[in-house]
Amino acid sequence: MLHSAIVTLALAAVSSAVNVSIPTSPPSNSQPLSRTLVSFSLEQDRWPDWSGTDSRNEFTNSALTALGSLTGQPPKIRVGANSEDKTTWSPSVTVEEATFPPPSTITPYTEGSNIQVGDAYYALSRFLPRGTHMTWGVNLGADNATNAVNMAKSIIKAFSDDDVKASGVVLDLIEVGNEADLFGSNGLRSASNWTVDVYVPDWISVAGPVVEAVGLSGNNGPLSLQGAAFIGRWTPREIYDLGILDSEPGKAISTYVDSLRRLCLSSPVLTPLLVSPNTATRPLFATAATSP
Repeated sequence: MLHSAIVTLALAAVSSAVNVSIPTSPPSNSQPLSRTLVSFSLEQDRWPDWSGTDSRNEFTNSALTALGSLTGQPPKIRVGANSEDKTTWSPSVTVEEATFPPPSTITPYTEGSNIQVGDAYYALSRFLPRGTHMTWGVNLGADNATNAVNMAKSIIKAFSDDDVKASGVVLDLIEVGNEADLFGSNGLRSASNWTVDVYVPDWISVAGPVVEAVGLSGNNGPLSLQGAAFIGRWTPREIYDLGILDSEPGKAISTYVDSLRRLCLSSPVLTPLLVSPNTATRPLFATAATSP
């Protein structure tokens, strides 16, 4: 049990301190933290490095298992981030073929500029600790619904594989596009007219075929969509007002994610901030990616 303590916070710009009293027991109105409060987002380009290819990466497995032993559940894993929108599924690739810019002292691990993956790439999910729940991202940046569908179908195929099912790793969410509010500045869309008003029908045009291909008809099943994944330039309220939740793929959204730069938020307290008036019966919770 924690003992009463005084925590002194040093303030860089102020020559004084703030005293914070920590109680020995939780207040009556406190809520338990989610066992997966500390979870991780991984870039798709280096996913095989994290998971292992022929066998599991023992470092990754040991670290995640150790964390799970402390919390009671392995951390959730999202595989996506920036390289999600640079990934193409190919029938001629087994696991992954990726090209990377040259490393430098400032950026020793550069981000893949072109990533091609095959079915075995997603099946590497089996190397995560038993009980891990996953989110997989598909490419919106390419503005290619066929590729997004191929990626989604390959993900579903992987989690239908006997070895993946036996591993106890579970697919919870599919995300269509990462930080699309940056597409106008990172070259994935025209900077002159890339707005949230343009984003919504663009997302629907790609997410719609994805939802149809994997058989999603709502957000109450074991698999649903993770929406938005914004960096903060746009808000969920804006896309709600533009009718995204009334579209067929929008009806499959169960979760909203905001890349709040290593700050993880997942609480019913946030629900009133995120739920549109016509979706009060299906609250959308906020989570945050731990990497871009």
